[in-house]
Amino acid sequence: MILRRTVVLTIALASATSAMASAPGADGAFGHAALAPQQAPKDPVQAFSKRFALEFLSAPTFLTGPVDAPGLLMEDDLGDKGAPLRFAVQVPLSLSIDDGQWIPVPGGRVWRCDVAGIGSVNARLHLVGLDLGAGQQVFLDDPASDLGTVGPLEGRGRWNDGEAWGIFTPGATTRIEWFVPEGTAVTALPFERAEYSHGYRDVFATIAQEMAAQCHYDPVCYPTWANQSNAAGRMTFTSGGASYLCSGQLMATTAADETPYFSTANHCISTQSEAASLVVQFFYRASTCNGTNNAGTAVSGADLVKTYATSDCTLLMLKGTLPAGVFWAGWMASNPANGTASVSIHHPGGAEQDISFCSKYATNNYCGTGSNWSEVAWTLGITEGGSSGSALYVESTQQLYGVLTCGGSSCRSEEHTSEL
Repeated sequence: MILRRTVVLTIALASATSAMASAPGADGAFGHAALAPQQAPKDPVQAFSKRFALEFLSAPTFLTGPVDAPGLLMEDDLGDKGAPLRFAVQVPLSLSIDDGQWIPVPGGRVWRCDVAGIGSVNARLHLVGLDLGAGQQVFLDDPASDLGTVGPLEGRGRWNDGEAWGIFTPGATTRIEWFVPEGTAVTALPFERAEYSHGYRDVFATIAQEMAAQCHYDPVCYPTWANQSNAAGRMTFTSGGASYLCSGQLMATTAADETPYFSTANHCISTQSEAASLVVQFFYRASTCNGTNNAGTAVSGADLVKTYATSDCTLLMLKGTLPAGVFWAGWMASNPANGTASVSIHHPGGAEQDISFCSKYATNNYCGTGSNWSEVAWTLGITEGGSSGSALYVESTQQLYGVLTCGGSSCRSEEHTSEL
């Protein structure tokens, strides 16, 4: 049977983008790679334990209890099918300075504490009310790798709002490290409270591990879509005490000025607090055609530019430094004709990038009011939870005209089995 997933045409989104460009009201923009000279890649930032080779000294662990993972998964299955894919819930921590361990290092001392949840399959930390004194620094770290390191954080944090968000990494354990310079006395932690995101759904499983090759396709195997693959990002963010997955992409302006606009769905992110918690992983995909997955490069934080509930689209501006090699996707403001061959690059279930091919179907109001809604019929590959917010491109021009929303196709559901 033919699989369908409803999408929203980005009439409103494209208008918002061109309004930010030098030629408002333009019909669209073509994509482009970075025009400015690229900086050489920097060495990974290392927290103090790795920098001073302290890993042979185990840090104390603050352990949180299990969550009702089966109940949460059942709740997800019975919930709103148009909602983003939930995969973690936040657990408040009653941390105190006595829960950690002080270790002398050059120039001062470091307080370390690991935080882990029983049964958690991925994790990150959130600090609120961060206020560091002169010379003090905080790192949020993944003890197992350099990929989940955030810092050094100073003062009231990276965006001067007292908040700090870690990066989701596989496994149950994440770490706080706090450096205090020599001669500084402290009696309490430098933040008001901390929260631990307890992952109950494995979002780091690869498509190969899911044994879903019959309906998932690797974009690296389609080199004509390499640019759009370089624009796509896997989104993790927190809202209302839980964390979610969606997809999105960098958007070009008509001025091609490399403004870091990033589009997704309104039902994914619609508030500034959600945007502030955002982490986008670029290049989270196979290194070679059907090869081993690459962990990608994380960019943290965003500002909400525009959001439209009636057409389910959101435009963000990323705040973190973009990695070398990204691409700004082109877009169009007009509605392509029914039957237009289209392509989407997305992160199904949070897995590495996937590419799907489809044909634009009839306009309808299935997901909301107004005339901005259309369907697509998948002809090669499908989508899953976590694909929401990813672009629909016209195959011939490679211009974005919509973002995925409100769909039901899945590799895991017998009623949606694809006949390819």
